[in-house]
Amino acid sequence: MTISQTLATNKSNEQTEKPLLVNASGDFSNVKIVQYKNRFLYSKYNPFRTIFSVIQSTIFLEGSIIVVCAPCLWYGIAELMQKIPKSCKIIAIQDDAELFSITQQWIPQEYTSEIKLYNTKNLLELDNYIRSLVQTGMYKRAVRIDLSAGVQLNVQLYNAIFSGIQEITNSFWMNRITLVKMGRLFSKNIFQNLALMEDAQQLSEVCNTISKPIIVCGAGESLDSTPKKLIEQCFVIAVDAALIALLKRNIHVDAVVSLESQYVIQKAYIGVKEFQDDIILFSDIASRPSVIRSIKNRTIWFASEYTQAEFLSNLKKSNIIDDFIQPLGSVGLAATLIAIKLRKSQNVPVFVTGLDFSYSIGVTHAKGTPAHVARLSTAQKLSPAENYAAAFAPGVFSVKNKTKHIMMTSKSMKAYSENFAATFHDVNSLYDIGKTGLLLNIPFITEATAQEIINASCESVYANCPDTDIFNEITATTISRKKKIAEFYRNEYEALNTIKDLLIHGENSRKRDCNMPLEAQLRNLLEQREYLFLHFPDGYKVSTDISFLKRVRAEIDFFLKQIPKHV
Repeated sequence: MTISQTLATNKSNEQTEKPLLVNASGDFSNVKIVQYKNRFLYSKYNPFRTIFSVIQSTIFLEGSIIVVCAPCLWYGIAELMQKIPKSCKIIAIQDDAELFSITQQWIPQEYTSEIKLYNTKNLLELDNYIRSLVQTGMYKRAVRIDLSAGVQLNVQLYNAIFSGIQEITNSFWMNRITLVKMGRLFSKNIFQNLALMEDAQQLSEVCNTISKPIIVCGAGESLDSTPKKLIEQCFVIAVDAALIALLKRNIHVDAVVSLESQYVIQKAYIGVKEFQDDIILFSDIASRPSVIRSIKNRTIWFASEYTQAEFLSNLKKSNIIDDFIQPLGSVGLAATLIAIKLRKSQNVPVFVTGLDFSYSIGVTHAKGTPAHVARLSTAQKLSPAENYAAAFAPGVFSVKNKTKHIMMTSKSMKAYSENFAATFHDVNSLYDIGKTGLLLNIPFITEATAQEIINASCESVYANCPDTDIFNEITATTISRKKKIAEFYRNEYEALNTIKDLLIHGENSRKRDCNMPLEAQLRNLLEQREYLFLHFPDGYKVSTDISFLKRVRAEIDFFLKQIPKHV
């Protein structure tokens, strides 16, 4: 039963039944308990024993969000408040309108200001509140406590809400780890790439232009078993790691997607110009600039909103970036999203292959990909080309693929497959034709079925537009964008020098605004330029502590060097 169905069932039951407050039995005959829907929500013989036992056996760490499910009469809340560290925050969730009314009446007055109570009608408010808590950086985990058997009236809903709270918390800290490792590089690449964007198109300008069937080719081993003849009938979009493998098979690649920020991806483009020089590069604004320079004047840009930051929002407000796409993490997912945006209508089929998110023992990538070529070049008697060690690497485990065969995967790869399934499960005319790999929650079809779909598509009205070169010359939009980018560089150059001067000279700075305190002036400038501190371990918010500002001062010179000298 879905959550919405469960809620609908509850609503109908509420109209015919009311909860009753009755006395417990024996030594607790003076204690009230709740009888509702043919069950007691507390033990008749000792309403407190189970609750106290759970609280005593649960470990509460500093910085925890305590999720109290079905508090009902709030038995145990005083003991809970005494046990948890002061740095914890309690929120309470009570499903069912009748029980929620009782819960509101019975909440101890001394805790009304400390505990926030939510029901199913304000889950959006709960979501926003949890996000606001987590973004302070003070809360690192969520712990659940059930204070009554009222949870059993709607187990699915309580489980879903708590899972959502955990996901928000975990996502924030996983993103923080990524930003600490990569945030500075992302920002550096953006500063350098903006200069390359001046005369280029963006993804929004070429949406709904391809009438030909589209195929997205990943670097997984299922690419090897996909017929060349089938691929060649489509508009081919390759992920960067699959590009050279396709070109070596004499397959014309129409576009390649670049998402990687690090140096390691450059080997994916070695030798590309020997095959063809008309490839369109779809590049993220934070991807490696040297890759863009290698496919000069054939770049179409897109932007992943990899974090919530004012400096990214300002790029959009200034019309330098048309729009953001959701951060998908994997270049295969980004390529699929781009394919969906490019097709002329929902009837244009999109196929995916090589997006396996898993591998057979000894075979991690398709033949001809950089990883496979690297193994071949170093192969010897005691170190064969087959990469068996990858199957026994830390964190790798076995799973059954879409054809029930055993393959190897990791937590991150499996997460990508789950993200793919969640993102694209309801997209029309999106098909998986890879013979290996994990299920992607889209139709898994045979080559024969794919060929029938391609044939049908070629006979449709959309096939009357054979031109698939979506790359256009410089337009008025790109000319206007060039001026805005130059203005952005000038503004950042001035702002960075202002912050630098304020940090060096303080109240004696020539840049000092006497209409506000020095700390407020610094905070206002820094809040618009998170790229200076996003990669700090404590960089989830602005601080005016001296240690924080010293680190910011060191970053200013680095980013000043990223601004073109002609600005």
